[in-house]
Amino acid sequence: MLYRRTDLHTKHRWLNELEEFRYLAYKKAKLYKKKDKKRHDAMIKSKSFLLKQKILLFNSRLKIFPGKLWSR
Repeated sequence: MLYRRTDLHTKHRWLNELEEFRYLAYKKAKLYKKKDKKRHDAMIKSKSFLLKQKILLFNSRLKIFPGKLWSR
């Protein structure tokens, strides 16, 4: 299939715009992730424990839904 020069130029320009849009979306997602991490880390309270102090431990191995969840 033969393309005219203007068709190739238009297609090339469209691909460049698409690539630029993808790059800007990547930058914005990275910035959002960075801001969200900063906000989340600010909400975490640091804990200090004393020697021989009794504390409760969270069992992270407890599984409420064992196995894979299937959507219907």
